[in-house]
Amino acid sequence: MKCFLERNLVDNGGWLDEVHWVQNTAKKDDLKYLEEILRGQPRYKKIDLSGEGVGFVGYGFAWGHLERGCLYVKIDDDVVWIADDAIPRLVSLKHKNPNYLVTSANMINSPLMGWMHYHIGALHPYLPEFNVYEAPMLDVWSKSWRYMDYPYWEGPSDYYFDINQDPPHDNHRWLRLKNDSDIHRTPVAEIEYKTWGTGLTSWAIAAQQHYSFLENLANHELYRYTFGKPWITDYRRLSINLICVYANDVLDNLPMDTVDEEWLTVNLPKKLGKSVAVESEALAVHFTFGTQGKVGKTDLLARYRSYAMESVSLLQSQIPQAEASIETVARGRKECKEIIHGRDDRLLVMVGPCSIHDPAAAIEYATQLKELAEKLSNDLCIIMRAYLEKPRTTVGWKGLINDPDIDESYQINKGLTVSRQLYSDLTSLGMPIASEMLDTISPQFLADLISLGAIGARTTESQLHRELASGLSFPIGFKNGTDGSLSVAIDAVGAAAAKHYFMGVTKQGLAAITRTSGNEDGFVILRGGSKGTNYDAENVAAAREALRKKGQREVMMIDCSHGNSKKDHRNQPGVAKTIADQLRQGEDAIVAVMIESNLEEGSQSVPPQGGLASLRKGVSITDKCVSWSTTVGMLEDLADAVRTRREVRKAKQNGETKGVANGETEGVANGETKGVANGVVNGVANGVANGVANGVANGH
Repeated sequence: MKCFLERNLVDNGGWLDEVHWVQNTAKKDDLKYLEEILRGQPRYKKIDLSGEGVGFVGYGFAWGHLERGCLYVKIDDDVVWIADDAIPRLVSLKHKNPNYLVTSANMINSPLMGWMHYHIGALHPYLPEFNVYEAPMLDVWSKSWRYMDYPYWEGPSDYYFDINQDPPHDNHRWLRLKNDSDIHRTPVAEIEYKTWGTGLTSWAIAAQQHYSFLENLANHELYRYTFGKPWITDYRRLSINLICVYANDVLDNLPMDTVDEEWLTVNLPKKLGKSVAVESEALAVHFTFGTQGKVGKTDLLARYRSYAMESVSLLQSQIPQAEASIETVARGRKECKEIIHGRDDRLLVMVGPCSIHDPAAAIEYATQLKELAEKLSNDLCIIMRAYLEKPRTTVGWKGLINDPDIDESYQINKGLTVSRQLYSDLTSLGMPIASEMLDTISPQFLADLISLGAIGARTTESQLHRELASGLSFPIGFKNGTDGSLSVAIDAVGAAAAKHYFMGVTKQGLAAITRTSGNEDGFVILRGGSKGTNYDAENVAAAREALRKKGQREVMMIDCSHGNSKKDHRNQPGVAKTIADQLRQGEDAIVAVMIESNLEEGSQSVPPQGGLASLRKGVSITDKCVSWSTTVGMLEDLADAVRTRREVRKAKQNGETKGVANGETEGVANGETKGVANGVVNGVANGVANGVANGVANGH
């Protein structure tokens, strides 16, 4: 429910100014969780009933805490789904119709409304799977909420499941019957239009309503629940799982003479001559009543959780950043920026697997890399390449997010969860990470854990990716095009530095107008292309000239893999050696290097049966990588090259200073105008030229 509340706050385009959490329990775990919720949102506040009475009596006391002049939306804590427009519709109906004392959402699993839904064709034939004799292990992460991901129900044509029969086992599932006409032999056929009828007392009827709703949700057929106008309950007691009331109507008539539900939907409406209306267009789902506790033995809660996990806000709250992770990410971002802007003369190195498929192997790699990074920290700023998605020109495994089980099951919710947990673990180790922004949605789930980003050769020209980059909070590199063209990357850096306005999606999953302030920490990545490599001194000089003409910083990252290695991982050390040689000559435009590396060399194919268990640990399943031992040698050589570059710069600076001083002294002493001119002109020219070059490289 917390996810849906976030979506409905005014800050996120909703209608809720505040959320008042009523503390109606003394359970320590619940109270601890409530405090966590309250700390995370300034619009939340607590209504403490401990001094008045908690439990069943607390429901009545809560209403005395309303604030006059306000419209209130009361939501039960076991509401598991709310339509984006439900609260606005509910409030609007109440505001426009003062004769409605209470307006209610059209609730799935509500005794009166359930009968309506059955008779207007919103429910479907489902029965529990009874031929499973051993209860499956609970696996919340991989539980799909979509009914089409499961088989049809199989069993005798005369099979009957009593509405009060016990569940077959814990975490059991209900499956769809093929023929719609079979609904007459399923539990919902016995639902009644009664407050205390079977719609309240039968867990089986409740379960079938939930599975039917998830089918309608997956099929985009929620219209099945609506009936065109408000439904007036005519003083029948209605469940108040999600309602809207005006505070003054309640406060002016307290105290209640019975339980709040009876008072609000029967007694008070009769007293005031007002009605209770259900807004059929305002849909929401109530999980269970106390009489329906056995619904908890189905897999429904896991399915609803899986649906909600598609919201960024919920995933981030489920896997929050630890303090160690926050420090690591901030440190990584700062160091990357300092190097890109020339305020840190170390070499930035992004190194790691082509794409991660095994979180355990990634942790092992990161542990080793962190130790090496600390050893070489005076000369290299090492960021782990932790790519989760694999861009494809044709087809193939698309990454940990897309197919975490590596079996073409495409459990993307699980992939997002596993990926965020991995990023949290890596950064908590103290290892800053880098990733590719392959699409415009997944960064919402992960960007708070990333210190450095890249846009691939296939998407550098994309306007959407340039707009995305303009709103990221970390440095971002743009690769040259697949043909080797650098102009598209240079243009992308310029575009990402600008402000943009575009359609986007909020962390609550709502469409929104997005505004960015621009990302001034962009740079180009030379990765080679179909027309050849571009890591040598000649291509670096050409890149500097192209950047200079566009008025951009003359800085770049060079990718040792891809086009520059001619797609042969064994060429990566040679590319790195050429880069190191340029550094030793004093080249200061090369500020970063990218290396594809893994625990073991090469790559492996995924066998037909798929699955992580069938693969060798530490070996890529996408592009071939250099081994860890080779990586160590490459990084140590690059670190040595950085040290040499420092000495070259120092010697050059000392030589220029000495040259100017000697030229002026000798020229004046001899009275030779020519000597003075040559000394001054040459000395100043060299000093200015180098100063300007260094200044541009340093971002001045």
